[in-house]
Amino acid sequence: MCGVDPATRGRRTDECLHVVRSLMTGEPMDHTGEFFQFEGAWIKPAPAAPIPILVGGRARASLRRAGQYGDGWLGIWSTPQGYRQSIQSVSDSALEYRRNPIQHGIQLWIGVDDHPQTARARLARRMEDFYRMPFERFEKFSPW
Repeated sequence: MCGVDPATRGRRTDECLHVVRSLMTGEPMDHTGEFFQFEGAWIKPAPAAPIPILVGGRARASLRRAGQYGDGWLGIWSTPQGYRQSIQSVSDSALEYRRNPIQHGIQLWIGVDDHPQTARARLARRMEDFYRMPFERFEKFSPW
């Protein structure tokens, strides 16, 4: 829709994260990459402290990207065991790149009500409206 090949989104995101990290130093930079080229770009004023970047995604490449470029990982649709394994993958990747991401989070959809079945029904209705898929696809990741 925007004229960007979806098959390039991972490489494009890697390049963007590299550029943003460099620009946050406040120093002028030149960049010639696969997707972007510029000379003498900078952010002024530079942030007093680097702005934390949390990288999301569940794919192996996303977890590698979080370790390589992120300050942490933002998970979604994960069981507690899967979340633990993903954090370990991010940590392993970070070690490979001599980094130490320490901020992690998870996005949850949660149903709350005094009556469990009402909580489930509310949550299911909202998620199905939003994602246009049956709630059963999300239920094991969504407490109610």
